[in-house]
Amino acid sequence: MSESSTLVTAAHFEYLAARTRGDDAFLRSLKEAARKAGLPPISIAPEQASFMQILLRAAGAREVVEVGTLGGYSAIAMARALPRGGRVRTIEAEKKHADFARAWIAKSDVFDRVLVHEGKGMDVLPGFAADSADAAFLDADKASYPAYLAESLRIVRKGGLILVDNAFAFGQLLAERPSDREVTAVRAFKALMAHETRLQSVIVPIGDGLWVGVKLESSPAQAESALSRCIRSPPSAAGCECSGTPGGYSPADRCPLRLVCLGVVRPSRRSVFSCGDARARNGSRGATRNRTAAGVTPAAGFVFGGGARGGPPPPKPKKKFGWRGGGGGAGPR
Repeated sequence: MSESSTLVTAAHFEYLAARTRGDDAFLRSLKEAARKAGLPPISIAPEQASFMQILLRAAGAREVVEVGTLGGYSAIAMARALPRGGRVRTIEAEKKHADFARAWIAKSDVFDRVLVHEGKGMDVLPGFAADSADAAFLDADKASYPAYLAESLRIVRKGGLILVDNAFAFGQLLAERPSDREVTAVRAFKALMAHETRLQSVIVPIGDGLWVGVKLESSPAQAESALSRCIRSPPSAAGCECSGTPGGYSPADRCPLRLVCLGVVRPSRRSVFSCGDARARNGSRGATRNRTAAGVTPAAGFVFGGGARGGPPPPKPKKKFGWRGGGGGAGPR
């Protein structure tokens, strides 16, 4: 036993992968066909698929929602962990990917347990009933993760699982100058998850990092989202938890979570927390000026990618303030 975690190295990952059930012939063929068809080679690792199957079996899951189908690898892997009559509803925005996934799912041993919904995540998810799933797996455009999380908390039952991929931001979470444009969105989502009281979650160092969360019972007083609380009492620059860390934000008021809370930026499929640009456009008065421009008041209840809860949606901001529209979809991961 140990009071602290053992440092996990590349050697540990290799050891783990070598001793975990790998892909069968069908899944290997699926991946090979996906590469030949031009789909990006970004399916989850076999050891992550096996770990997710264990989680789903332990939770007794029957209904799973996935955002980001790609070629259907993860949907098939999860469906194999469900009992007879179980179902994976998977969402994919790219027609090419959706068509490929449907074709391979139809040839699989779980053809009757996977349903592909073609469309943007935030167009499809609102149509799913509340408490209609035992688990959700999010692995699509990272800027829309907060919106997908909000919908997942509605759709997944109490005690259900919410799994979110790429917690390590493609290996660049702590990089000082990340090359991937979605790293900033992952960092902001990390800060949001840390304050989400409706989940008990932990990042598991498998694959590219997997958030594993269990939905807790929420009373009306507890159900307020982390973002709503943030808007009611915006964090100060000095209190920004993204600052003072490797790959953090300096000055701290460029923290993407803080900028979103203040209404400076919103996540969208086309724009990933362009904090520096928004700050440059707005000048030194950015925080106060944008909070007013976005129509966000201390009493507003804001949800990513949508309007206010319990009140009218915020007015359209003036273009010069640089608040880009929300939305997003289950696009390429």
